[in-house]
Amino acid sequence: MIHGSRLVVQPEFERLFKAQGVERVADVAAKWSPPAGGDGGRSRVTEVRVPHANGTAHLFVKTYHYPGWWRLRTLFIPARAKREYRNLQGLAHFGLRVPIPVAYGETRRLGLLTESVLVTEAVPHAIDLRELVTDPSKAPFPLPNAKERRELISTFARALRRCHDAGWFLHTVFFKNLLLTKDASGYELWVIDVPFAHIWRNQLLPEQGKIRDFACLLKGAIKLLSRTERMKFCKAYGDTDREFLRKVEAYWRRNYA
Repeated sequence: MIHGSRLVVQPEFERLFKAQGVERVADVAAKWSPPAGGDGGRSRVTEVRVPHANGTAHLFVKTYHYPGWWRLRTLFIPARAKREYRNLQGLAHFGLRVPIPVAYGETRRLGLLTESVLVTEAVPHAIDLRELVTDPSKAPFPLPNAKERRELISTFARALRRCHDAGWFLHTVFFKNLLLTKDASGYELWVIDVPFAHIWRNQLLPEQGKIRDFACLLKGAIKLLSRTERMKFCKAYGDTDREFLRKVEAYWRRNYA
C-alpha cells in the first residue's frame, strides 16, 4: 500500500471490532490507546478489556507513530506492526506458543508511514521470566518442579530448532519476552514481541542469527537456570558444539554481560 489506511482483522474478531465502532486504524488508537498526557514516545502498549457477546476480550494494543523525519525511514518498508502480525502467525506453525494476532493496520502518505497498530490477545495469568528472576513470589501459580523445568527447557529448545531450520530467528528472545503460564494441562512457555523474527539479514547470515538468539537467552538463563539445565537445552536443540558455544559466549560478553 502506497497511500491510504488499511485495517486487517481476523474473522473471529470482526464482530467485536464492529460492536466497538472500530473500523479504521485511527479508531484503534483513539478508542483503545489514547496518548497519555505529555507522551512524546513513538510507540506504546496499552492493555484493554473489551466487552462483547461472549464475555470480555483481553487485548494488548501496540501503537506506533512516525513524526517528522522518522517517516523517511519507513519509505516502502513494511510496518513493524504488520511484520509482527505475520511473524506471530508464522512462528505458531513451528510449535512455539505465541499470542493470537487479532488485527494490524497502517496508514501511509505517499509511501511513508504515519501510524500503525497491532492488536493481540493477552496471555492470561502469565509472568515473564525476567520478573521471575527478580521476584519469584510474583508468580500467580506454584513454580515448576525439576522435572517440569526439564520438560519446558526441552520443548522450547526443540521448537526453537524447528524455527532456525526453517530460517526463522527470533532476534529479541530475551527473558522479558518469554512468558510462563500454568493451566490444567501443565506449564507453557510463550514468546512475545517478535517484530524482527524473520528479518532478511538473519536469513542471509543464519549462523549469526542463531548465535544472537542463544546469546539473548544466555543473558537471562545465567540467572535462572543451572549449568546442567543450560546444557540440557543445548542437547535438546542439537548441533551446539564447543566452537559454537564459544561464539555465543563471546557475543553475550560483548553485548549483554
